[in-house]
Amino acid sequence: MRLFTTNLMTDIDTRGYVVRRIERIKPTKLVPTNAPSSSGIELNDIRRELGCTVAEFARLLNTSKGTLSSYMYGIVQNVPESILKEARLLRHQAGNALQAASAKFDNISMREISDAWMKSLGIDDSKSRETLLAETLKIDRATVWRWRERDMRPDPRRLKAYDDVVIAVAASKKQH
Repeated sequence: MRLFTTNLMTDIDTRGYVVRRIERIKPTKLVPTNAPSSSGIELNDIRRELGCTVAEFARLLNTSKGTLSSYMYGIVQNVPESILKEARLLRHQAGNALQAASAKFDNISMREISDAWMKSLGIDDSKSRETLLAETLKIDRATVWRWRERDMRPDPRRLKAYDDVVIAVAASKKQH
């Protein structure tokens, strides 16, 4: 949004008449008064690194979405140290978990990974096994096909998340 500063100019023309004109001066830019603090910026960066929405990140930090937003977007400048410490701890834990997942999956093709997932889920060699895996992971069947046929793989964060889903579903099937 731009505002223009104006001046009312009064002149006398050559015939002696008073002439008034409005002169527009260069535009004035509005500057937001609540720019985020460095702590708020750090919180938002950690949230993005973790791949969380604001609501998910707020839940992880045990605070409300509105409170977290006020820190990240500069409405509140003083972010409590306890919130920052918890966010940094989450980033550290996520980094360790990703390293472990990378070590687990680095030297394995996506076909082998998906076969292992299907086996742990009890999905047999039927024609619909890619569909069943896709439904379990809540993704498109074509994505599973690309993993298996073209050895395309999701980014490490998603790969770990999918592995976590398979582990949880397989564990719940064993309990029933």
